[in-house]
Amino acid sequence: MALIEIRNLYKSYTPKAKPVVYAVRDVHLSIRRGEILGLVGESGCGKSTLGKLILKLEQPTQGSVVFDGVDITGYSFNQMRPLRRRMQMVFQGSSQTFNPSYTLRQILREPLDNYHAEGGDEKEKWMASMLRKVGLDETYLSRYPHEMSGGQRQRCGIARALMLNPEFVVCDEAVSSVDYAIKNKILKLLVSLKKELSLTYLFISHDIAAVNRICDRIAVMYLGNLVEILPNINSSALHPYTQALLAATLPANPRERKAELVRFRENEDIPPQGCVFQNRCLYTKSLCQEARPMLEQKADRHFAACHYGL
Repeated sequence: MALIEIRNLYKSYTPKAKPVVYAVRDVHLSIRRGEILGLVGESGCGKSTLGKLILKLEQPTQGSVVFDGVDITGYSFNQMRPLRRRMQMVFQGSSQTFNPSYTLRQILREPLDNYHAEGGDEKEKWMASMLRKVGLDETYLSRYPHEMSGGQRQRCGIARALMLNPEFVVCDEAVSSVDYAIKNKILKLLVSLKKELSLTYLFISHDIAAVNRICDRIAVMYLGNLVEILPNINSSALHPYTQALLAATLPANPRERKAELVRFRENEDIPPQGCVFQNRCLYTKSLCQEARPMLEQKADRHFAACHYGL
């Protein structure tokens, strides 16, 4: 059963004297309850914007967002308030997401003060309990953000997102600011918390290795467009952009790295019509220049927006 349904979703901007720029363009996507859906693509392709649109942190230009069977697209700030405790976000960049003048106690207590009427002792117990879930202890409550490492701040960001017992969490580059050893610990933590708390994740990342490690399905974005949805991490990519993206991924062990053929052209112009990837694709044909391919089912639970599906 789908917890999130987004249909025909657009987010566009109109700079002065310039054509419309699409951060998200005609995206159709479902996120099943209890799954970890990975969302990958190059920096600037619209991944974070899509996550914010789902959480209604940004307003879509067009389309609909349905959460647990309820269309929340037109919800006002006050209408969204009761839902905020059910859908949260782990923000990108652990060093910029906290108020530097707040202690961790103030940071974690803020959502509790906004939504709970329990006394201070109960809140203290809950904050300490949540810190233990992310591998820290209550001594961190008196620390300021600058007194913690990147990995510790990232764990605190996860704790803050989970303070209200949400059902759905958007993890936006949750492991981008930590080293390899800490990354593995945080990935294990996310999987463990998912099982313990029955969470559903949208895991946004440019780190293909991290996505392969924990995600059930993988969605691929290019210039605001959803170009492929892979049913599992072992599926063969059909879209040329996905193939190029996977080919550029380096294994962690340097001895396993091999020279790869270039899978795309160095042309980043946005075509006025047709396939959004046509200027960089090695297999472009006349149909690609004339008609925009739609995201269609190519195999069991495997969707791709390609006229040919290589």
